[in-house]
Amino acid sequence: MSLTAMWTHGNSIVVETPASFSSILRAGFGTDMMITAGQQAWTHAAIPTPAILRGKRPKLLRVIILFKTSSARLKEIHLFDSNNRIHEKQTSQGGSLLVQGDFNTFALPSPREISFALGISMRWTHEIAGASAQPQQVFIAAVGADFEIAD
Repeated sequence: MSLTAMWTHGNSIVVETPASFSSILRAGFGTDMMITAGQQAWTHAAIPTPAILRGKRPKLLRVIILFKTSSARLKEIHLFDSNNRIHEKQTSQGGSLLVQGDFNTFALPSPREISFALGISMRWTHEIAGASAQPQQVFIAAVGADFEIAD
């Protein structure tokens, strides 16, 4: 078995509900958003997917999200093979996770064959409510996936 990693840059992130953010900036360094108090929002990353390598379909091992938040949290991750949801993970991560580590690497329980294209959906929350609550940062630098390739 061999491994291959595929990544997409953070400036390609798609925001499902832009109204949940007070600002969204796509720049050379990634996508920087300010989520409004009391809101939750989904963002999506399309990962370039090696559908067939050496005559075989790759198996997804894990996904990695390089991000930074102020008080906002990453609460949920959904993985899709085309339009089929293949995995979901509840979490509650925040802070500066701009390098790969245990808190921003999400392994599947077992390798999962990918037939078409990998999509990663991320649900972010700003759980502080009230008139004095300020928007909180969600910055995404990159999103990637590790695949296992049969020899």
